[in-house]
Amino acid sequence: MKNFFAVCAACCALARGLQGAQAPLVISEIMAENDSGLVDENGDRVDWIEVQNVSSDIVDLENFALSDDRANPIQWTFPEQSLAPGAFLIVFASGKDRAADQRAVHTNFRLANKG
Repeated sequence: MKNFFAVCAACCALARGLQGAQAPLVISEIMAENDSGLVDENGDRVDWIEVQNVSSDIVDLENFALSDDRANPIQWTFPEQSLAPGAFLIVFASGKDRAADQRAVHTNFRLANKG
């Protein structure tokens, strides 16, 4: 259940600054205990969050953030990067904090695998 709240906090962070507007980004999938799924650029199986641009416009991600802590909703901010309409972005929740490397972005936190 803790992961559910972490995702809710992340959704709220994604929607920050959109007073009254429909959020252009959604968290479409998460993996909080990656034992056999995607690997990052180092070959590590780390947690990940998939973000989708559900709008019909290109979205500049640098105004959005993710967090696993309700008390700190902007714990990790996206790098200066755009996401095309309908496009997806995998964000590794590895704790490696690699926002500048646009080959693969990594948050500065990891997701708890127990509720």
